[in-house]
Amino acid sequence: MNQAKGSISILLSAGLFIGALVIYGNFIKPVYSEIKTLQAEKQEKSSQRDEYQNIADHTNALISSYQNYAEIQKSISLSFPDNPEIPQIINQINGLAIQSGAVIKSINSRELAIDPSKSKASFAGGKGTVRLNVRISGSYEAFKSFIQKIENNIRVFSVNNVAIEKASNIPNNFNFNLELDAFYQVKIKK
Repeated sequence: MNQAKGSISILLSAGLFIGALVIYGNFIKPVYSEIKTLQAEKQEKSSQRDEYQNIADHTNALISSYQNYAEIQKSISLSFPDNPEIPQIINQINGLAIQSGAVIKSINSRELAIDPSKSKASFAGGKGTVRLNVRISGSYEAFKSFIQKIENNIRVFSVNNVAIEKASNIPNNFNFNLELDAFYQVKIKK
């Protein structure tokens, strides 16, 4: 009986082993192959996703830099516009004088000859100049403040000449005659 139990035990063990091999061969191995295939697909899709994310990040960086260029172009257009904009110049000078505590007595303007662009790669047709003769009245401190505001104004001005006269009837008050140039871009005619 011991021998029969041992034989049954061996046969049962062999049957379980063969059953495990059959289960492994029929169920686990195909699923394992499918898992390997799915893992390879997952890795490929993950790589594609990372590549698409890099492309999206690069595209967003380009869009951001183009938006920065647009802001720079807007700033350049404010400081160096593409036409004389004489009313805006006069308005700016008047506003700067008021902020400085000076009083505008007179402003005369005229456009000077266009200075053509020397660069063949230039997108502008040249530089235009508006010459302004400005007469203001106020204290020396107000005049200093006015000149500082002209220097820091977004529109580009050049101070060519300054003449100072003592005002006749008001102490510490002067008349200042300034010759200013404001610049603008000349568009290329197409």
